Amino acid sequence: DGDHPDPKTRIHVLDKLVRAMQLVSSERYAEAVPLFQEIAAINPRMLDAWETMGQCLQRLGRREEALAAFERAMAISGGVGHVAIQVGGLLLEMDRLEQARAHAELGLDTSPALANNLLAKIAIAHKDFAEAERQARLATAGRGSRVGPLVTLATIQSETGRLQEALATTDTALADLARMEGDSKWMGVYL
Repeated sequence: DGDHPDPKTRIHVLDKLVRAMQLVSSERYAEAVPLFQEIAAINPRMLDAWETMGQCLQRLGRREEALAAFERAMAISGGVGHVAIQVGGLLLEMDRLEQARAHAELGLDTSPALANNLLAKIAIAHKDFAEAERQARLATAGRGSRVGPLVTLATIQSETGRLQEALATTDTALADLARMEGDSKWMGVYL
């Protein structure tokens, strides 16, 4: 709602966005960040700019800056689940476990497999392996890639001394990954 700029006057922003995304695809995150910052300065409501900037900053180890970018994305999106899960993953890296859990729970309705996998990782950090396994199994049953949740489950099995189970679970994850790599429609794995 409200006044929006004429798209013809903002075509240069699209050019910057395409270039920034190309840099991300090439894993040139440090070069992409300034472009995303320029884009966000021109259009502060562009969710993709804030979200992808956050991802780049996180990969560069600039966690506080990444968190600020993700928080802007959360505000713009109204707390959309997949962004909340990204924030939760970053908060887990930062050992802010309760905040990570709250963000993971925001994603349960829209991205249950990703949210459950994150909740499993948070439970691992708490050394609550029963809850971690419960969440990992929920994640493997959800829609989407099972590879990440299977890796999480194998980690839990390994941590609890069930090495044969961990090996079998890892083999299943590798088989799933090989099937996805052979599928031309596959677009990525959420680990």
